[in-house]
Amino acid sequence: MTNTQASAVESTHNHQHVESGPYVLRKLDVDFALSEDGSEDDIYITCVDFWEGNLYVGTSAAEILHYFLLPPADDADTSQQFILATRLQPQYSENTPAAHRLGIQQILILPTVNKACVLCNGTLTFYTLPELSPIFTNTKLNNCLWVGGIDQGGLEDGEDNQDGIVIMICQKGRTRLIRIGEKLQRVREIEAGGYLDTIRRGSIACVADTKSYHLLDVVERQRIPLFEISSSSGEGSPPDAATPSITEGTKDPATTPTTTPPADAVASHERELSRDASLTSTPQRLLSPPPPASQAVDSQLPDRRDSLQPPPLEALRGHGRSSSQDVMKLRSRTTLLPHIASPSSSEFLLTTGTSFQDPGVGIFVNLDGDVVRGTLEFSRYPESLCIDSPEIGSSNGADITTEQDQFVIALVTGDQSKQLEIQMLDQDTETFNSGKFWLPIAIDKTKTEAHLGNTKNAFGIRPATSQIHSNNEMVASLLGLKRLEIGSKVERQGSSTEEDARREKQEAQFIDRLSSISSRVLVYGIDKVWWVSRNPAIVRLHARLQEATTKVATKTGSSTIDRRAIEEILTNTEGEEPTTELEFLTISSVKQQGSMLLFLDLFSQSLEKTQLSTRDLEATEKSLSEGEVDPRLLLLVMPVLQKEVVQAVDGIWVQGALKTLLDDFQAKQDPSNIHDITASGFDLLQLVRRYLFSWRRRKGFGSVTNEKEVFETVDAALLHVLLILDQNSRRGPGRRGSLRSELNTVVDHGVDCFDRAVELLEQFKRLYVLSRLYQSRKMSSKVLSTWKRILEGEEDTGGELTDGEQEMRRYLTVLNDAAVVEEYATWLAARNPKLGVRVFADGNKVRFEPKHVVGILKAHAPNAVKDYLEYLVFDKNLALHATDLINYYLDSVVNELSTSEEARETLLLSYTSYRALRPPKPTYSQFAADNTLSADWWHNRLRLLQLLGGSHGAASTYDLAGILSRIEPFSQELVPETIVLSGRQGKHREAISLLVHGLGDYDTAIRYCLLGGSGTYSPTSSSLPSDAQPSHGRQMALFSYLLEEFLRIEDIDQQITQTSELLERFAPWFEVEQVLGCVPDGWAVERLQTFLVCAIRVLVAERNETGIVKALVGVENLDLSGQVIEKGVSIGGVVQDEPRKSKNS
Repeated sequence: MTNTQASAVESTHNHQHVESGPYVLRKLDVDFALSEDGSEDDIYITCVDFWEGNLYVGTSAAEILHYFLLPPADDADTSQQFILATRLQPQYSENTPAAHRLGIQQILILPTVNKACVLCNGTLTFYTLPELSPIFTNTKLNNCLWVGGIDQGGLEDGEDNQDGIVIMICQKGRTRLIRIGEKLQRVREIEAGGYLDTIRRGSIACVADTKSYHLLDVVERQRIPLFEISSSSGEGSPPDAATPSITEGTKDPATTPTTTPPADAVASHERELSRDASLTSTPQRLLSPPPPASQAVDSQLPDRRDSLQPPPLEALRGHGRSSSQDVMKLRSRTTLLPHIASPSSSEFLLTTGTSFQDPGVGIFVNLDGDVVRGTLEFSRYPESLCIDSPEIGSSNGADITTEQDQFVIALVTGDQSKQLEIQMLDQDTETFNSGKFWLPIAIDKTKTEAHLGNTKNAFGIRPATSQIHSNNEMVASLLGLKRLEIGSKVERQGSSTEEDARREKQEAQFIDRLSSISSRVLVYGIDKVWWVSRNPAIVRLHARLQEATTKVATKTGSSTIDRRAIEEILTNTEGEEPTTELEFLTISSVKQQGSMLLFLDLFSQSLEKTQLSTRDLEATEKSLSEGEVDPRLLLLVMPVLQKEVVQAVDGIWVQGALKTLLDDFQAKQDPSNIHDITASGFDLLQLVRRYLFSWRRRKGFGSVTNEKEVFETVDAALLHVLLILDQNSRRGPGRRGSLRSELNTVVDHGVDCFDRAVELLEQFKRLYVLSRLYQSRKMSSKVLSTWKRILEGEEDTGGELTDGEQEMRRYLTVLNDAAVVEEYATWLAARNPKLGVRVFADGNKVRFEPKHVVGILKAHAPNAVKDYLEYLVFDKNLALHATDLINYYLDSVVNELSTSEEARETLLLSYTSYRALRPPKPTYSQFAADNTLSADWWHNRLRLLQLLGGSHGAASTYDLAGILSRIEPFSQELVPETIVLSGRQGKHREAISLLVHGLGDYDTAIRYCLLGGSGTYSPTSSSLPSDAQPSHGRQMALFSYLLEEFLRIEDIDQQITQTSELLERFAPWFEVEQVLGCVPDGWAVERLQTFLVCAIRVLVAERNETGIVKALVGVENLDLSGQVIEKGVSIGGVVQDEPRKSKNS
């Protein structure tokens, strides 16, 4: 990779949002007093460690600054305040050349034995924890290059060896293993030295000198060469590799405990160390001279001739060298420093490269020295290296990814500044920068230039001995609930501001308790120290969402949302199952933010009258449903629906990230560009409609916060949206599955926002839907009044009440409120008498007395009185009300005849016209019906005739005398009525005479005789019940009257015709002698031929019947006589003696 390419890569990553990466730098708010009197400016930090609230800072001035972490003032205090406790100046050899005095090189904390080792200017000294009081004062090791080598397996197991802990001390020519406890014990010396870095796993230590890496078995004292640190040949190295000079500098240990080695390996290793621990007398023996060269074990360490060679760096992607003179000066050194880390109990990570300005490679080897896994690539050769694993800096639920993720953190030098290059341990290396993140280290440029010559020691990264718990303020800011400021129908109280502030503080404290982050990696540079903390998932994802809203702009410059990026973020969260409350809140927040961004984008497009794609609509609806976004938030951004939002007294509380999103969107909206989207936003309103329906189905779940206010809003908004969408629908009832049908369903099932629903329906003039709303609340009076408004002509834009009067009648019949029924039934009767009166007559729940009803109708709907009585009598067959109806008809007819000469003439003319008709002709009632007039009195008269004639049982109920007295003055005009009443009085001869001579209605006269004078003008009484049939004798008498009247017909032809026909048809009802006595002598016998034949046949039939009857009677007598004889025989004779009479008798 060329320098130019490397610069481009670094520039790209330096400008990315830091919050979107897996880590963030959290600077310690400490003003380090590197110089006691503040007079020296060239002092810098050389090493740092943290343990149990104690911060130990080593400086280039050979001093250790001990800071103590103050406890928080209260639970709400999340700040970290350090105070300087002590300033320590460790001892070191005064013989160390000034050029080689690097200050504090290492601070090794041994918490299991409460001890610390300090390497200062090549001299190792020992102290107690935490105050760093000197111990083993008589023991001081000079010419030390490095100290460490603690068994990582024992640290990971939490092993606490009461006898102490074994460490490795590397000097120029040897490596010592000592046990530190209550006293110092020499465990073993290995005649192999010059090591600058070591990590030990059990008995196997991976060590590195200035040239190469080795695996060292500290028990068997065997060494396996691996590969060189630098892959370029001929690099400048110290002339004597076996005795490296201390002036080449040392490196802080990059020990990163990861997984636990097998327990048996650790136990075996400890047994070997204990077996070789021969120095148990005094610590001074550590200072004894090394054994003679002949006894040195270095020459006995078998080399592995098939040592591994580092992979050729030509395989790396080329990146050009930077042309910056400052960078070249900074990286002028060619000796690469070794870096060793241990990601697991059986692996070591080693770095190799060509130079500091070229890429570096990380190679994994196992405990046998074999290369495993793939390689890691670094944009620059690291100056320091650390592995952050779940055991180091786990974030207590701050990450929604698997907790087994491990990251490699490398300190590299960029073109402009130092920076951390972070990548996953198991990342895909097909792409050079795949999955990498860069964190720049913010240092004053002037201070950096002042320490260019010591850049290696002035910057570093290392895992702390113990972790620290802290909070990321962004988590509480994003996840903590905050009040959404909107125009509310509820007036805020005077103390609400203080209450809101108090609640927000409580929310922040709650989130802080959930989101405590454990950090264990420290970075130091010049005069500053940072914690390398895992970036909580909510912060990372929120930053990615922000990037997705600012990276893309359409051609019009209006859209700034990268929908695909947001959809990808939401898709990645779909399969995540939260295991902690913080993860649940994080996933919920991200889903809600993403779905709201997608919705806001659609809304913006609708404002621009852009056609929305089906894919975007479906994706947005799906994300809204999965995110369970409060529907009120959607409505707040839509001016047409904002008024439907209902909030409680304490307002609407949402997560801070969502509040910021909505506030920013509304702040950017130009009120002049906000217009009604009902025309251009049809698709968006459909989306809102479906989403509101999905929320409406959640009523009663109990898991909805502010349930009352939410569902009031949902119902109001849903009703409003449906009214908007249904505006252009065709008038009339809604078909199944239509918007109108949905609107009716919503209203029928009831809404929580009743008052607002009434207001909306009135606003949109949907009166019929309003009536259905009243029906859902059983407000019958409101229902009827709304229908009344429609029927009286008020506009109903839906036009769904197609047969309003019939609908009102049906509804009134099922009500049980007598007052309401009476009010609206009377109104309906006045409007449509035939329908209105049926309410009074058919009411299932409310019964009215007919007299009361008639009184009401006479007062408020006089035209309906007749219809009411007719319905009772003719349709319901209630004879009890016939008299009332007769009186009504009679009043109508009599009044008309009394006041109208025309009416009287009309009746008389009808009689004349009927009499003029030649047979065969219809009955007078049929003639009157066929030639009916449009006048009400005419119809009333026809019905009067039916009732007077006995129709519907009226004959037994009406007042005969009273009616006769009323029609008597009009007997000439009311001939049929007089006939009926005469028949009821038994004046049959007069009735028949009027039928024959007054009307000329011969068929009705015959009917009169057959029916015995009843039901003459009743169309339903052509046949009477058997118990009401007149006797044959009565019929004969009536027919004799009729015969006499027929014989008095003035028209001879009519007389002969009607008489002959009568005798022919009804011969059995006449006596021969009577007929012969009545018929004029001048009639020819042929006229009576049919009658006589019939009469003779009747006589013959009667005689034959008499003979048969006699014969049958004789048979019966014979049968009875036989039965008497048989009975006597069966009984037998009985002899009965008469009792003797006494003498005295």
